[in-house]
Amino acid sequence: MRRERGAEYVRYSERTPFMLPLPGFLARLGAFPTRLVLGKALPETGREVAILLAIYTGIFVVLSAPFVLFHWPPGSIWWGFPYNIYPFR
Repeated sequence: MRRERGAEYVRYSERTPFMLPLPGFLARLGAFPTRLVLGKALPETGREVAILLAIYTGIFVVLSAPFVLFHWPPGSIWWGFPYNIYPFR
């Protein structure tokens, strides 16, 4: 898009969220890994997108670990999956 539309696309991408439309504070917090790793606000190549995808996946895995390790919330239907989907066995 940068090659095709040039400065018009650059202006658009500067004011448009990368992945999700979030409030300003959350958008800046979510963009922190991007700025830390790439040193810029947005990825520009497929390689940079892949790197960020791996980083964000790692962040979500770490954030979800306590839920899995401590079986929270109690009584959740997911803990017995897939054995709990057939109640008449």
